[in-house]
Formats: sequence, structure tokens, C-alpha cells
Amino acid sequence: MARIFRLWEKKRGGRQTTSLWFGTVGEPLIYAAIFLFGVFSLAALITAQFRTPDPTFFQLGLGNWLLLLLYVSMVLLGGGGFLFTVAEIGASAERRSALVARANDFEFVQHATVPGRTHPNIPVGSNITNSPGTKLRFRLPSMQSPAWPLAAGAASFLLSSAVVAVLAVVAIRNHAESEPSWVLTLSLIPLSSVSAWSAYFLIRQMMLHTGIGPTIVEVDEHPLRPGQTCKVSLSQLGRLRLKSFAFCLTCEEEATYHQGTDIRNESLRVFNQILFDEHDVTIERAQPFERAAEIRIPESAMHSFLSSHNAVHWKLIVHGHAESWPPFDRSFPLIVYPPVVEQE
Repeated sequence: MARIFRLWEKKRGGRQTTSLWFGTVGEPLIYAAIFLFGVFSLAALITAQFRTPDPTFFQLGLGNWLLLLLYVSMVLLGGGGFLFTVAEIGASAERRSALVARANDFEFVQHATVPGRTHPNIPVGSNITNSPGTKLRFRLPSMQSPAWPLAAGAASFLLSSAVVAVLAVVAIRNHAESEPSWVLTLSLIPLSSVSAWSAYFLIRQMMLHTGIGPTIVEVDEHPLRPGQTCKVSLSQLGRLRLKSFAFCLTCEEEATYHQGTDIRNESLRVFNQILFDEHDVTIERAQPFERAAEIRIPESAMHSFLSSHNAVHWKLIVHGHAESWPPFDRSFPLIVYPPVVEQE
């Protein structure tokens, strides 16, 4: 028998009342609607004042000044909230809580202060050891961040939609006053197409990041040395079906050189160790795909190196191909130091 709806009641069942994707994408869309409404209303109010000046417009009171403050507040709150929620996509509350819960379990100074001055051409890697993991000691940062595509999409969407809203108000007023400007009206077609494309690009980036979900890679030792073994933990979040999912340890050599007036960059993968390669993997929202592995740096391997013309990069790379999504690759850096030479 169905229970009577009550406003305050202890929740039963699952912890989430709705889809995580709907909450992640729906919140920015609400802020975007507030922003567009504020821009449209503010443009209508200002153009009306310019066309038919009202001497009482600038008088303080409950009239136009109150509407002006309301619309400006909607533009600022809607635009700021939209940018903030887009920037927060992918932020993990579990990761932030791990910094507090496990802060006393690790000796950051001992593991983070590697001898960078002794090896000037080897990356220090302090940004790798400053994030604790939940299963192993360190959580590796991803080399591909969605921040730039999301920021570019959000900025272009807000700017293009604001321009279209202002010009649409002017065009509508011109037609209402029987003074249509067909150049302005026709220019709204390509501008609206640009705004629609920017909205599509932004929503696709948000869906791509939230739909596939983040990939978490953790290691128990860092930096590494040739001949050393290290435990690795991988966790793939999301709700999707993977056609293939592979995890490998690679070493790439890069060379930068001048060819005439052009600067060219070439890379070659000199080492590739497949840790696992699985097919037809189904990932549920409440149960991420998790695997543990062990990597070993070959004793004859070249250590990490970075200079103006040459570089050697060690990485942990995830290759995935999900249904209804394009293939994705996510890389996580590792720093390999030279072997310890015992002094006689």
C-alpha cells in the first residue's frame, strides 16, 4: 500500500532520489535559464528607455530601479552560477574527504621531497604525491583535464546567447513599431546557429564527462626506479557498457627539432606492458569497475627525462570504448628515477 506523502520523513531505499546525470547537467541549465531571462529582460528595459525616455526612470523607488537591480542580479547570479557549476563537474566529494580522513596516515614530506636538485632534468613530480588515495598511498593526476573544453564551451555559450538575446529584443521592438530592420533580423539566423552550436558543444562535453565518469588510478609508491615493483589500483566510474577496456604501462620518447622555420615534435613508444585487456564490461552507477595490478619497471629502462629538445615520459594509460560514446584515452604520469648506485 502506498504511503501518504509527507514533507519531512526519513528517506528509505537508495541514497539518490534521481539520476546523477540529471542533477549534474540540470543545475547548469537552470542557471543558464536564469541568465538568459535576465539578459532578455534587461535588454528590453534598457532599449525601452532609449526609445521612449522616461524622466522618472532614474528616480529611486519601487519602479524601474527595482526591476533594473532584479535583472542585473539575475544576470550576475545566473552567469556566475552557471560557470561555477560547470567548473565543479567531476569534482569528487570522496576525494576531498580523503584528504582529511587519511591526512595523518602518510608521511608526505618523506615521499614528496625527492632529490630534484640532484637530477635537474628529471621532473620532481610533487603534484603526483600531494593527493592521497583511498585504496593505495597516492592518487595519480590525469593528464587530460576537461576544464578547458568546459570553460570554452561555457564562455562561448554565455557570450553568444547574450548577444542573440539583446539583438532579438531590438529586432522585435522594430517589428512591433512597424520599423523593421531586415539586416538585423536576418543576422539573427547565423548568430542563433552559433549560439545553438555552442550550447550543443557544451552539453555534449558535460554528457561525455558525466556519462563516462572519472577514472581513478592509485599507486602505493612514488617515485619509482628501474627494477622496482609497485601496486596499482584502477577504478572506473559511470554507468555504461564498455566494448573494450585496457590498462597499460608505457614509456614514450619525444624529440623536438627545427625543420627550416617549422618546429616539429615526434614521439615513439619504446615500452608497452598491458596490465589487463577486457571486453564486454558493464559498469553500474553504484558499483564501479575496479581492478588491481602490479607493475615493474625494467632494470634496463631509461629514467624519466625532460629537456628543451628531448623527453622521456612514463605513463599509465587507460584505453576504453563504450557503447554510444566515442573511444577515450586517459593518461596518468609516473616519474622514474635512475637506479641507486652504491658507493664502495
